[in-house]
Amino acid sequence: MTFGFRQLVKNHLIKQLGTAGSFWMLVYLTENKNAARKIDEIAEEEGANETALTLVARRFLEDTEAFRAICKEYSIDPAAMDEI
Repeated sequence: MTFGFRQLVKNHLIKQLGTAGSFWMLVYLTENKNAARKIDEIAEEEGANETALTLVARRFLEDTEAFRAICKEYSIDPAAMDEI
């Protein structure tokens, strides 16, 4: 496997970890209204946390699918990339 592809895999995993962290932070803020009070004050429309949660989850899934497509193009098992 080339150095460039290894970097691609590492960058993908780092990005997915960041997106997952954002997702769980938004889940916490959505479920705990006291913790989310400042965010709710800043948000102009009701339901902003739920919208953000949906967008972050969607980004995570789209990035996963894009990575799988790249792996499929190069005939590489995406699960094997977790070991790099």
